[in-house]
Amino acid sequence: MTIANINGHELLNAVDWQLTSGTSPFVSVVEVTPDAAGALTGGRATPLSLTIAAEGHGKREFKSVYVLQQVPGAGPSAPARLVVADRRWLWPSYHFKRSFNMTREVGTKRLVAPNQLEENVQLEPDVVYQPWSLLGGVRAWTPKTMLQSLAAAIEECESGFTGKSVAGVDVAVADRIEGVPIQDIELDGPLDECIERAMGYLPGVSLYVDPSGVVRFYDTADQGERAVVKADPIFGTGYIAETSFARLRPSAIRVLFDVKVELCFRWQDAGPGGTSAVAEDGLYADNVAPVPDPTVTVNGQPQPTGTWLRLETLYTAWGSNPLTGAALTTQDVRICMVPYLDMWSRFVEAGLAVPDADWASRIACVQTHFRQTFQINRRWMDRIRELRAERVGTINPERGTRGKAPVYSDYAYLSSQRSQTLEVAGSQDGAYIVNVAAYPSDDVIGTNTRAAAATLSVIDAQQGVLSIDFLADRFRVYESALPSQVEMDGDNTTPGSSPTNPGPTPYLGFSTRPIGWDMIGRSGSLPALCARDKKAFIVTAVPGSPNDKAGLVAVEIKPTDTAIPNFPGKNACRGPVMEIRISPSVETARVPWQDQFAEQIAGFFTRKAGDGPMAAQDISNLIMNLDGEPTAGASLKGIAQAAAAALWLSFRDRPVGTMQTGFNAAAEPAGNLSTVAHSIAADSGVVTTGYSLPDRIQPLDVNRYLSEGVKRIIHRTVNPGQ
Repeated sequence: MTIANINGHELLNAVDWQLTSGTSPFVSVVEVTPDAAGALTGGRATPLSLTIAAEGHGKREFKSVYVLQQVPGAGPSAPARLVVADRRWLWPSYHFKRSFNMTREVGTKRLVAPNQLEENVQLEPDVVYQPWSLLGGVRAWTPKTMLQSLAAAIEECESGFTGKSVAGVDVAVADRIEGVPIQDIELDGPLDECIERAMGYLPGVSLYVDPSGVVRFYDTADQGERAVVKADPIFGTGYIAETSFARLRPSAIRVLFDVKVELCFRWQDAGPGGTSAVAEDGLYADNVAPVPDPTVTVNGQPQPTGTWLRLETLYTAWGSNPLTGAALTTQDVRICMVPYLDMWSRFVEAGLAVPDADWASRIACVQTHFRQTFQINRRWMDRIRELRAERVGTINPERGTRGKAPVYSDYAYLSSQRSQTLEVAGSQDGAYIVNVAAYPSDDVIGTNTRAAAATLSVIDAQQGVLSIDFLADRFRVYESALPSQVEMDGDNTTPGSSPTNPGPTPYLGFSTRPIGWDMIGRSGSLPALCARDKKAFIVTAVPGSPNDKAGLVAVEIKPTDTAIPNFPGKNACRGPVMEIRISPSVETARVPWQDQFAEQIAGFFTRKAGDGPMAAQDISNLIMNLDGEPTAGASLKGIAQAAAAALWLSFRDRPVGTMQTGFNAAAEPAGNLSTVAHSIAADSGVVTTGYSLPDRIQPLDVNRYLSEGVKRIIHRTVNPGQ
C-alpha cells in the first residue's frame, strides 16, 4: 500500500518529489481534496512535511516543504491543485551583502633586485586586507567561514519569514577545499544568486536540501554516486552500469603554455676609425629620433614628421648646417652635448637666417634622443607579438609586478654645489663631472651584472622604439646625468672603463684638463661625450613567429605521475595524447636572458611552423619557473599536473545511465548524481525512485588540484599575516 501526504492530508493521483542540486528550489504540483486545500493554504506559508511510504520499501519524510499557492484544477469538482516547493523558494526574497578579504594599499615598500643599484628601486604598494572586510575585523575569511556566513543568512532569511527556527545548514564539505584563496570577493544581491556565486569560487561544491530539510553542501567529485545507485532497476526503465572510458582517457596530457622571453639588444658607437657593423639578423638596436621637419628626403623617398630614422641618416638628410657649412657629425654632437660649452646656441643662432629649415627644432630633437632613444632591429620586431620594458621575474607576488627592464651603459653625473663641497671635504679633485663606468667591460651580462641607474620605457610598441632615462643619484648629490661618460675629445676611452681625463676640474694639478667647461687646456681638445660607447638593454617579448603552436612550450604529464590522484581506471589510459592550453593570464613559461644561451633563447623566435610545441624538459635550463619559486613565477609543472588531474578525473571509470528502482527512501544526491526523483504513478500507485548519471562530465576548475603555494602566486593572495 502506498501513502503520500502533506502534514497528514492525503495526496491524490500522481506525486513527484525530487532532491535536486543547486540554488533553484524544486517545485511540484500535487492534488488534494478541496477541504485539504483550504487547510493547507490558509494564512502564511509555513514549513510542512511531505511523507511518502511504500509497502516493503519503507517510509521517508521530506521536511521544510512549503505550499505556495492553489492553482486551477481539471474542473470545479476535480481535486484541488497545490504548488509546493522546498525551502529554497524563500532565498530570492533576501538581499545578502558582504565583502570578503578586500585588499587596500596602506603604504609603500621599496623593492630592489639583488645586486642592483638603489637608484633602480621600485616603489610598490604595501597591500593588506581592509579590516572591515575581515571576519570579526581580525581574521581572513576562508572557504568554510564564507559558507558559514551564507548559512547564517539562510537561517536568518527563513526564520525571519516563519518566525521560528528552521532546519540547519551543513558546510562540512568546506574542510576539503580550505586552500582555495578567498580575496576581493563581493557578494551583493539576492541570496540565491550570492550562494551560486560563492560556489563558483569553490570548485566541485554544490548543495541540495536533504529529506530532513537540512541544506547540505557536498562535493561533486567524491564519487559518492556509486553507493547510491546499487539498487536493482525496474525492468524496462533502463539501468546504470559501470562504464570504462579507457579508450577515451588520454594516454598522456600535453599542457601548453605561452612563452615570455627576455631578449638583450645592444648598440655601439665604435668611434673614429672603428666599425659598428652588426649582423643583419642580430639582436641590435639603432639610435633613432623622430623627423622634426615637415618632411625630409632619404634615398629619394620623402619621410614625414614623426618617422623614426637613425640619427646619422637625419644628419645627412638635413644637409649642410648653417654654422660649419657641412653636415652635422657624431663628433659635433658629442662635443655639443657637454653642458656649459653653449655650442648648441651657436647652431641655433646661425639657423635663424635659414628660411626653409627649423634648426632650433632639429637641435632640440638631437639633444633629446642622442644615445637615449633606440629602435629594435626590424627583423626582430617582425617576429614579436608583444614587447614590454620589464623582466620576466616577479618582484612583488602580491601584485604580480615584474622587475624593471635593466639598462647597461656608461653615464656621467654633472657636479653641483653640494657635490663640490663634499669632494673638497673629502680631498678629491673637485671634478665638474663624475663618470660612472657601468657597462660591463668584458661585454658579458651575467646574473650579477649591475645595471646602470636608468629606466627603460617603450614609447612605440609597434615599431619597437624605446627610451632610456638616466636617473639622478638617490641622495640627489649631483645635478643631472648625461647618456655617456665624458672624456677629453680624442682619448677614445674603452666602454666600461673610466676616462683618463674626465673633463674639466678646478684642481690645477691636472695639466691635461682645463679648469672650466669653456676653456681649452694644454691638450688643445674640448671635453666631449666618449667617442666609443656601448649600451645594452633587456626587454620581455612574446613571440609572434612561428604562427602556430610551435611557439608554445609543452609540459607532458603521464597518468603514472605521482602528483596525479588515484582514480578508477588510472592504470588503463589508452586514448590519444590530449593537448590543453593554459591561458597566459594564468601563467606563462618565463625565459630570462642568459648570455651563454643567447642562441637558444633567440631560437624561440626563429622556429619553423609545423615544428610542434617545445618540450619543457628539453629546455629546462632556460625556463625559470618550470618548478618555480614565488619570484620565478607559478610552477609550470604544478599547473600542468593540476590541469591533467582535472581532465583525467572527468574521464574516470564510473557508473553511467538512467534507471528507476523501487522506492529508495535513503537515496540522496551525491557525486555526479545531481537529482533523485521519487514518483508515485497515478494509475497503479507504484512508488519509484529515478536516477540519471551523465556519460560526460565537465572537468573541475584546476584550482581544486593546485598546491596552495601555486594558488597564492596565481591569485596574488595577500599574506594573511599582514
